Amino acid sequence: MGRKAVSYKVSVTDRPAINKMVREIHHQFGRIDILVNNAAINRGDNFATMTEHSWHTVIDTNVNSLFNVTKPVFKHMLRQRSGHILNISSIGAIRALPTAVHYATSKAAVIGFTKCLSREAAPFGVIVNAIAAGIFDTDLSEALPERMLEMHKFWCSRNRQGQPEELAEFAAFMVSDRNSYMIGEVVTVDGGSVT
Repeated sequence: MGRKAVSYKVSVTDRPAINKMVREIHHQFGRIDILVNNAAINRGDNFATMTEHSWHTVIDTNVNSLFNVTKPVFKHMLRQRSGHILNISSIGAIRALPTAVHYATSKAAVIGFTKCLSREAAPFGVIVNAIAAGIFDTDLSEALPERMLEMHKFWCSRNRQGQPEELAEFAAFMVSDRNSYMIGEVVTVDGGSVT
């Protein structure tokens, strides 16, 4: 297709490695136009039995990674006065679903991050939005308790998990030049949740 790509295997919790990666990407391509913050983990923990380690692992991966990854990319976008940042949140952040407290808390933080950063970014031509995703057929959904996946069939109008390409199609629009006037929004893509 006449395109060039590079790949890295870096933990979103490793700030020095992220900073190095962003420097190398910027050096190779001269600019960074799109950032999608999509890394997330979940644990099937009840709050009563949740360990401190489990809490910190989820928060570090799902929330602290927003700072680790966005900060160095955002600096380049401010200098070039353009860019799109798309953060992936969850319907678990905005609805009382039977999901783990640490996961819901982390995804609610993504929404706050999106709304506040969007106001700071907009005057510099950087557009920040989020998607509150439902349950999609990914590795993350495989970590969910079976009872939740069964309940999903009842409260999702489509009676199924979403397919990754259904979310990808909308995400591609969100970070495209066609999306020039939506700023600081959290768009729900969840198959018609009825809760």
